Amino acid sequence: MFEQPVAMLFLGDGVFQLLKGQDPAGLQQKNLSATLSALPMYDIETLYVCARALRERGLETGDLVLPVQVLEPDAIGQLIRQHDVVMSF
Repeated sequence: MFEQPVAMLFLGDGVFQLLKGQDPAGLQQKNLSATLSALPMYDIETLYVCARALRERGLETGDLVLPVQVLEPDAIGQLIRQHDVVMSF
């Protein structure tokens, strides 16, 4: 789909988007688990999370709906520098 490799990095509270067993209906929000599990269909197969963000929220990779690569904060800067285009949302 994309002409370049695409990766996603989850930082801060963004790691909660990957959390298993979410029921956001009570907050009138949409459950993103199905959308996230469809990422490989769009050739987005590399997902990263910030190790500090996981630790600060008491989470582990086993709590997440998708396999991720965990990066310490110093490695995140290097990852970003390796990419030509960075989008933040």
